[in-house]
Amino acid sequence: ATTALPAFAVSRQPALAAGQLEGQRVFAFCGIGHPQQFFDMLHGLKAELVGARAFPDHHPFTTAECAQLRADAAACGAQLVTTAKDCVRLPESFRSEVFVVPLEMRFADMAGFMRLLHDKTARKGGAGNG
Repeated sequence: ATTALPAFAVSRQPALAAGQLEGQRVFAFCGIGHPQQFFDMLHGLKAELVGARAFPDHHPFTTAECAQLRADAAACGAQLVTTAKDCVRLPESFRSEVFVVPLEMRFADMAGFMRLLHDKTARKGGAGNG
């Protein structure tokens, strides 16, 4: 028999030191399902978003695309910025030129989630204790 588990609201939050991108000119790019959310997050971090380019989700970045991104950022006097998910799909030689915004998952009800996790994984009395 299957047991339904409750749903928990989760948000993605940047895992950056406060003010790390504040006031910095950035050219953002990403290949994620909802790129505007990433761009909006950068605005929320008070970065000066001077350029942005969205690619299809799970996009494998080519050397030519990276060269174009480099040129676009340089023309704006900006730092290239992307997501950790996208960084792993960049050519290795290009990664050091890009600031990566790490994301962390946050549960709206962390205490409730931890209770559920504990309840589902706690040993039940007697089994294997003999």
